[in-house]
Amino acid sequence: DMKIAILGLWHLGEIYSAGLAELGHDVCGISEDEEVVRRLKKNSPPLEEPNLVTLLKKNQKSGRLVYAMDFKYVEKCDTVWITFDTPVDSRDRADTSVIFRCLKKALPYFKDNVLLLVSSQLPVGTSHEIIALVKKRRPGLVFGYAYIPENLRLGEAIESFFNPKRIVIGADSPETAGRAETLFKGIAADFLLMSAPSAEMVKHALNSFLATSLSFIY
Repeated sequence: DMKIAILGLWHLGEIYSAGLAELGHDVCGISEDEEVVRRLKKNSPPLEEPNLVTLLKKNQKSGRLVYAMDFKYVEKCDTVWITFDTPVDSRDRADTSVIFRCLKKALPYFKDNVLLLVSSQLPVGTSHEIIALVKKRRPGLVFGYAYIPENLRLGEAIESFFNPKRIVIGADSPETAGRAETLFKGIAADFLLMSAPSAEMVKHALNSFLATSLSFIY
């Protein structure tokens, strides 16, 4: 079982932290938002989802799931998973600044051979910027990187986490892809392995397909 730090605790982070703990991993959810951390500790998620409270209670009671504001927890973790719900501006452009700001705060605590995963929606090419930042700030650090686009459905997020049709892993090497795949042990899904930019593009393609499908329905 892995020790996983989840960075970002809104809808995506609350589901991934509880879901990964349920799969048997030791998970620490980290956020700078004191109110969000306080609520999650009390099993009151910022966004309600069916069965989420049950998972929060069960896994916090067992000790597999904890929530904190201190990035120092990252130094104990084999995997760091960025799960911010990427905000957009008035022109629908993604604002990735919160991701980079949080990454910079966590970076000093990265242990050697850490697995860095991102599931936040990103403009194509952002993974390249993230990898470059890590190499610049921590030269000599050995790490693996993979982009794993989320595909959670609002109102059915727990169900879609545990029963996905596919899991896309955009990794920097076959070894990294293999390590990322093991995190989903117990989930029966097809794994689609590709490069990080391809995985970034997959997320936008899925969004476009869904939007097109909905427009034809109406």
